[in-house]
Amino acid sequence: MKALIFDFDWVIHDTFEFHRNKIEEYFEIDFSKQDLKDLSNWSIFSNTNGKMENADWDWYTNYIYSEYSVLEIDKKIKNTILELSKNYSLHIISSGWTRNVTEYLKNNQIHHAFGDILCYEFHKSKIAKFEHIFSKHKLNSNECLFVTDTLWDILEANEVWVKTIAVDFGYHDKELLETWKPHKIISNFPELFNILK
Repeated sequence: MKALIFDFDWVIHDTFEFHRNKIEEYFEIDFSKQDLKDLSNWSIFSNTNGKMENADWDWYTNYIYSEYSVLEIDKKIKNTILELSKNYSLHIISSGWTRNVTEYLKNNQIHHAFGDILCYEFHKSKIAKFEHIFSKHKLNSNECLFVTDTLWDILEANEVWVKTIAVDFGYHDKELLETWKPHKIISNFPELFNILK
């Protein structure tokens, strides 16, 4: 194994309540936990029905920038990332926005641990992001692992033959994640060390 690729939201940082509150605040609507789950049942960009049908996500991401970028990372996750970066090439592919994710990483002093940080502006499809990393770093799909928390990410990774490590502390629970048969399911970040052994 040469490279570990991470999703960001709900994997490196649990942003569920942050986004729920900020969407409610910015769009001036009642936005429940179930509303956010319904919005994100598949890719947030392909699910535009109901309350968020005309949402302007570009303006929203600017709105949350100052608070999003200073969220504090969990110490165990930070330490695991820094330790993994000594032996593996680390990258992020996310549906978030580059500036927000990059500033978060800088403020938490882990930006240097990552190579590519490919977000919404690069391409909506994570398949395209995987293929960019393969080409740029001369990697085969079997030399990479993808750490994520959602069914649709597992599906996109499957399309390019990348094995997934699903986290059950993110957006989708263990029972649901198992339906797409990820390579492994973990309940905390340090478990990555055991898998990589």
